[in-house]
Amino acid sequence: MSAGPAEESPRPHRTSLVGAAKPVRSYVVADPPADLSGTFGSKAKSPHGLSRTGVVLLDERPPEVRRQVAGRRPVIAVVDTVITAHPWLGSDTDPDPFWRTPDAADGWSRPDLSPAPDDGLETIAPSDRIGPSAKAYGHGTFIAGIVRQLAPEATILSLPVMRDSGHADTNDVLNTLRWLLGRVEYARTADRPDLFVDVVNLSFGWYPDVEGTAFPAESYGKAVRDLGAAGVRIVASAGNRSSTTAVYPAAFAREQSDAKGLETPLVSVGALDPNGKVAAYSNSGDWVRLMAPGTGLISSVPPAADAPLPEPWFDDQGCPIPVPNPNHQARGFARWGGTSFAAAWVSAKIARHLLDDDAVLEDLSVEATHARAATALEATLAEPDVQQTDGLPRESRATS
Repeated sequence: MSAGPAEESPRPHRTSLVGAAKPVRSYVVADPPADLSGTFGSKAKSPHGLSRTGVVLLDERPPEVRRQVAGRRPVIAVVDTVITAHPWLGSDTDPDPFWRTPDAADGWSRPDLSPAPDDGLETIAPSDRIGPSAKAYGHGTFIAGIVRQLAPEATILSLPVMRDSGHADTNDVLNTLRWLLGRVEYARTADRPDLFVDVVNLSFGWYPDVEGTAFPAESYGKAVRDLGAAGVRIVASAGNRSSTTAVYPAAFAREQSDAKGLETPLVSVGALDPNGKVAAYSNSGDWVRLMAPGTGLISSVPPAADAPLPEPWFDDQGCPIPVPNPNHQARGFARWGGTSFAAAWVSAKIARHLLDDDAVLEDLSVEATHARAATALEATLAEPDVQQTDGLPRESRATS
């Protein structure tokens, strides 16, 4: 998908936005539910929220691409932890990679995600801040594996903004959304379909009850609204606290559905158990628009070997909870659960349906991108594993 010498032209917004704003040290977080007993839908939560358990697959061959794509492949921007090389995913240095991380030539400056003395996360145990025992270690790689299984014809634009602890600085996320908008606008004005982004997956959220943090709601609202107005579908996870309290950016779905004239609004996603029931840990409310499989999913993770065990966990009564051994991930696969992965399920399904009827994605007009986004969402809503909650407006565009 790289351009040849004759096509070289200025890339979008070479001045990096990421890190340009002064940090306010507020964080959005990913918090997969504790699912340690093997009982799907358990409300038990450890302080770390970790439920990643290594597994061995009987067939580890990568999922096969189901069809040949004429022209551009659908692109999902995964704003998350780093994605690592994996037999299912390949490497971002492959000739035609399944995923890639932008660089300075794209105007992207990757945030520094290493732990820092002043990052406000000093209370998190060292083993839970970085490396295989950390709560969100491999979060982005797991999401990429879900996409690889459900939409192998798609490609991923990996935008690492989240630490292994599951925290992402709000400014890093906000500036990344702005960078994505600049990329989409440049792709359209320069007629560069290879630079367009169809779906943005946001598997994290800001919780209003977190003390000492400030969420730039107005700036975030504008960023997600501008991307939607450009024909980009944002999919955001609802969170895993068994709560109806609005979590952002997912709760923007309610505000955008009430607004007039926004053709491609954000979609918020809660999680289902394997039996099709809403997971006990999943947030819900009138701001959650879809429910999709999120419990007990199996996907790719970075292989772990000789990793130290994490700090002991305790339940609300102070009783110890068995700690998953990160070395069980040595084969590079794990079972995990949460609305993060339900959102990834929906993102992948949308990307897959963008290619229905051998559609060609070269037309970047606003009208065409809105129409494709609407049609792909309608097809995703028709999937038997996806449930629509009350309040999501059906977009009145004919499927074909």
